[in-house]
Order: sequence, then structure tokens, then C-alpha cells
Amino acid sequence: MRALYITNAVNTDWEEVCKDDNGDFYIGDFGNNLNNRTDLKIVIVPNPSVIIGDSVAAQIINFSYPDQVAFPPHDSLKNFDMEAMFWFNDSLYLFSKNRTVPYNGYTKMYKLPSQPGSYVAQLTDSFFTGVGNLINNSITSATISSTGDKMLLISNTQGWLFSGFAGDNFFNGNVFDFSFGGTQTQKEGAAFINNGEVYFTDERLFSTGGNLYGYDFSTVVGSEHLSQTMNEFKVSPNPTGNTLRISFRFPFTKISALKILNSKGEEVFKLGNIDMNDAFFYEVNSRSFLNGVYFVQLFTSKGYFLKRLTVIH
Repeated sequence: MRALYITNAVNTDWEEVCKDDNGDFYIGDFGNNLNNRTDLKIVIVPNPSVIIGDSVAAQIINFSYPDQVAFPPHDSLKNFDMEAMFWFNDSLYLFSKNRTVPYNGYTKMYKLPSQPGSYVAQLTDSFFTGVGNLINNSITSATISSTGDKMLLISNTQGWLFSGFAGDNFFNGNVFDFSFGGTQTQKEGAAFINNGEVYFTDERLFSTGGNLYGYDFSTVVGSEHLSQTMNEFKVSPNPTGNTLRISFRFPFTKISALKILNSKGEEVFKLGNIDMNDAFFYEVNSRSFLNGVYFVQLFTSKGYFLKRLTVIH
């Protein structure tokens, strides 16, 4: 073990750490529980292998959010806390920990250059994690595989694995939702160790937590590969107008329910008691759906699958 003293950075609320392909580390000093900080920064530490001695002067990224104008904002807009970040293709991607009241279930994705300087972060996308509450659905860590084709977000109780996306359009591919199960603990860190396995950590609180966990995604859907499963869940056309076609085919998989939620998390369609094995096809009349973003949820014996849908009439 090696300890390095950073001579020019103070830990206000360090929440996430990641590294780039050169081995340089990025420490996110952007914890913002009250949504009132105006001193957000990311500390850049050079690859420790090139540092001589036990101290180093870091480079700094200072940044702000383009959509925050009040510090703190109204309770319904409190979505500027941050605990999740990773480096990808010379950029840093940050995912908000939602603290809105009432809770609206969205994490926002921001993009920053990975070079020192002062920036206004780019708000690039958002993802609906659910209408439950902060404990279950707010994002606490993020990681991306070394091959750049799988991305993971986690909360205290569950995770969302993204695959089949192009470039950094992480939310426009396939999504697999899974639960950690067991005793609820405060999950704070996640990292891919190869293209299928991830390590998780949780904070110790009294007699629970303080552990390192491993999760092998190749076993999530049995012996088959996750990507194959996701490719068999199809929602078309997308964007759609008046008719939506939903299909799913995977051996030895039981489909139990189909739901469609609007961007507010309100259920606009539900099909239950399907009780069908192997293959599923259904056409939904989407004529009455308002223009906007929707989420198609498929509940199966192999897990819960989700795809994002755009309706344009």
C-alpha cells in the first residue's frame, strides 16, 4: 500500500474516484447533499507510478451545472447532488443523486472535459430509475467496462446494466435491472474488473456493511450471455406513432407482465397474467399516448428488462 498526500486539495465532500487509460486518477469533490455548493471540483492526480515521493500537487477541474440557478433550488428541483462518475474517451461522465421532493425518479447525466480548467458541464441525457424513493433509486456510483460496451449505475438496493449503445449514448441501448437482495446497505462504489464481473463496496454502519462484493453478470440470465437476452427484447418502431410492437424470445424464460410508464413514472399501459414461456409478441395501440418519452418494462423469470421509447404523432 502507498499513501500520497495531495498538497493543494481539501476534501470538502469527495464522493467518487475513477481513472483514465494513462492511469491518472480523478477524484470527484462534488458531494452536495443540500444542493447549495458553488465550489464543485474534480481533483486530477497523476499516475502514481510516475510520482516520486509521497506528495503531489494535483490539477483541478472547476465546474458548474448549466441548469442550476438557485443555491439551493426549490425542493422539486434538488437534483444537483453527485456521487457517480467515470472516465470514457477523454471525457468525464457524472450522474446525479436525485433528492427532489416529491421524488421524480430521474438521474441526470453531465459531461465534462477531463482536462484541468473551469467549465459549465454539458447536460446530455437523463434516465428514469423509478418512482420509489431516494434510498432505493438514487444513483450512488457508476462504472464502465474497459471495452466501453457496458455501463453500470447502482443505488443502495439495485443496479442498472446498460449495453448495446453507440458511443456515449448509454441510455439508448439495452437496460437490465437487478436487485442486490439481502440486507439493505449503503452501496457507495462499483468497478468493472473485466467485461462481465464487477466489484461493489458498501459503507459500514453499526453492524452492517463495510464489505467488498463481487457480481458476475454472465450468470444473471443463466448460462446465456446478457447481450443475447437483451437483443431478443425488441420495441419497434422507435420512435413510434400509433402502433407499438413489443417482442421477446429467450429459451426457458417466463414472461409475467408488461408495463409502459410515461416520463412522470405514471403507468399508461399494463398487461398482466401473461404466463407465457419462450416467446412473446404484443401490439399496443399507442394512439392515445402523448408525445414524449416512455419506458417499456418487461418482467420475466430471468429478470426485469427496460427499454426507452419515444412517441411522436
